[in-house]
Amino acid sequence: MNKSNHSNQPAWVPDLGNGMYKNPVIYADYSDPDVICVGDDFFMVSSSFSHVPALPLLHSKDLVNWTIVNHVAERLPMEGYDRPQHGKGVWAPSLRYHDGKFWVYFGAPDEGIYMSTATDPFGKWEPLHLVKEGKGLIDTCPFWDDDGNAYLVHAFAHSRCGIKHKLKICRMSPDGKSLLDDGQIVFDGTLRHPTMEGPKMHKRNGYYYIFAPAGGVPTGWQTVLRSKNVFGPYEDKIVLNQGISPVNGPHQGSWVELENGEHWFIHFQDRDAYGRIIHVQPMEWVNDWPFIGQDRNGDMIGEPVLEWPKPNAGVESPVLVPQTSDEFEEAKLGLQWQWQANPQPEWLSLTDHPGHLRLFAHELPEGSSTLFDAPQLLMQKLPAPEFTAETELTFHGANDGDRAGLIVFGYSYRYLAVSRTSFGSLKLSLMEGGVVGKFEDGVTSEREITSTYFSGGAVRLKAEIYGNAQVKFYYSADGSSFAQIGDVFTARESRWVGAKVGVFAVNLDGRAAGASDAARGYADFSYFRVAGKPEQPPVKLFIAGDSTSALYIAESAPMAGWGQMIGQFFTDDVIVVDEGRNGRSSKSFITEGHFDRIKNHIGKNDYLFIQFGHNDEKADEERRTEPFTTYQETLTKYVELAREAGANPVLITPVQRRSFSGGQFTQSHGKYPMAVKQLAERLGVPLIDLCARSEELYLSLGEEGSKKLFVQFEQGAHPNYPNGVEDNTHFNADGAREIAKLICGELAKSEVGLKGYLKEE
Repeated sequence: MNKSNHSNQPAWVPDLGNGMYKNPVIYADYSDPDVICVGDDFFMVSSSFSHVPALPLLHSKDLVNWTIVNHVAERLPMEGYDRPQHGKGVWAPSLRYHDGKFWVYFGAPDEGIYMSTATDPFGKWEPLHLVKEGKGLIDTCPFWDDDGNAYLVHAFAHSRCGIKHKLKICRMSPDGKSLLDDGQIVFDGTLRHPTMEGPKMHKRNGYYYIFAPAGGVPTGWQTVLRSKNVFGPYEDKIVLNQGISPVNGPHQGSWVELENGEHWFIHFQDRDAYGRIIHVQPMEWVNDWPFIGQDRNGDMIGEPVLEWPKPNAGVESPVLVPQTSDEFEEAKLGLQWQWQANPQPEWLSLTDHPGHLRLFAHELPEGSSTLFDAPQLLMQKLPAPEFTAETELTFHGANDGDRAGLIVFGYSYRYLAVSRTSFGSLKLSLMEGGVVGKFEDGVTSEREITSTYFSGGAVRLKAEIYGNAQVKFYYSADGSSFAQIGDVFTARESRWVGAKVGVFAVNLDGRAAGASDAARGYADFSYFRVAGKPEQPPVKLFIAGDSTSALYIAESAPMAGWGQMIGQFFTDDVIVVDEGRNGRSSKSFITEGHFDRIKNHIGKNDYLFIQFGHNDEKADEERRTEPFTTYQETLTKYVELAREAGANPVLITPVQRRSFSGGQFTQSHGKYPMAVKQLAERLGVPLIDLCARSEELYLSLGEEGSKKLFVQFEQGAHPNYPNGVEDNTHFNADGAREIAKLICGELAKSEVGLKGYLKEE
């Protein structure tokens, strides 16, 4: 195979090529960044938790184009890190340049404060040194004052030491290797800045500044403290928050000053499965306080920018992104790769089969039964909101339980793995696993979703990630055409980190224990390639329903059905086909031919929302159905239609009419909603209980307030209803939008794959 014949288009490029950049500048999980400027070079370090090699070091010439250049630590020296320690290890490091050296500090919540130094950041760093042993000492930052005194500021992990919201400053030896006292609390954010953490200390114009995030990771803000004295008292000010921007929780980062006097702030945004992605914000000083981003709502607090002129760093940088793809042509792994724990040299070889990565099928640690606790997973961060990851492997299994493949990992994970059957053929299995119940309980499980077989040779495996971390797996046994295997899976974050993607070889039966290298199974991986947004056919959402979901013409405005409005809540990848019809029941919708229109167009991976009931209650023979007999029998036809087409049915209970009597709400659908619920459970179909949710909405608005959802006009108030109207069944546009919002809210809480196409609020 000619490895040069492939596209290497990055999946996310922040440099717009016109002197502007877009945020995030790194769409990957470089959590808790700290950045420094040394001459015309920028360096960034980030949290790595228990992933190894630890403490990735990135480099840039302009704060926009970044590459990985090193890791501070090849291994973690603390006890227990030869197996995964999810969420432990390296928390919120700091990076400084002082006295001709680069310094990195971090707090490990269970062990203490560590540091390392290097004169050449691209070369070998000194072994990690334990500055202070102790639990709960996290988010450390050193500071050397003008008078030669040195200090260290840190936060606390409440889960380890019972302290929260507070920052402490300790005196430190000038060589940075020890703390000279127990320090003192310099700020308590309990009342105004809860969950204060991640401090970074600076000095400017006679003020000591501590940049510190507060408010929690998903929704917090950036606080800055200042004082004329190292130990305070400190004033506090919020300098950056979400405001009306779409960037949630913009905080925890670093102030950088360029040689030309420009100021910039680098921070993260939590994006669930994608981790904590990196933004760069313009910054200026106003009355000795930093102002970050833009004030878009007039509250004098900065908000993140989405596009902005690039920093004037005085150097033209080529377009660069952190490394992802790897052809395995070098004698060492690319810097993008990390193991789940301290690696063993016998796990891999890049020389046994030159141009390939050979992973050996070693057993899991004692007491482990799933890949959640496998240290030998070789993975990297998700690099973009939408991308493909592809590999080719040749499997050489030697023992029962040997398997190798491609994985998308998190609290919940899926992997596509090759194993050998007792008959000698190769089996390709799509497996799903993850945490059962609470993470703290330590219970995990795995199960097979589906499988197929092939004769042998190389097989290509591919994962496509799109929407809100939706994942599809594919395989190709002939080297050209890919076939999807299994359904859509929603990737999830893991303990304080985003999801990861990568490759593995493992023995799950424990029968490889003690095997010699010659007797151990292995897999050869030809390449690992990451490419840009996959071409996705649009997903169609078909709606079968009555007038409450229908599409209305202009002459009926503002009357609208929720199906008319629901498309507003989805990305452009979803096409809504609203077949709702006025006056139809589940029965008459079929007999009049509307059912056939859906049948002729619905396809694999599409969705069918089914909502009837208003007209099934009618007395006439053409429409009438009985709740627990003919109504359920008819709804079953819709479910079967969807499933036969490879589509996904969703049953929806009928939306309530607005019906108040004496100030009390009265039910309007009798036994029909219960019949839908019963049928959904029996058939294993996802259910949206719109009957219950709409009742809650009407009650929250009250008898008078709920009128605003419906078509109600006084005589002469609207040209489409000159005689006036008081309709408690049909919605106006605002009401239809609220009902559609209820449906999407329930969808977001479900396991239905379509939720991955919902727009962010």
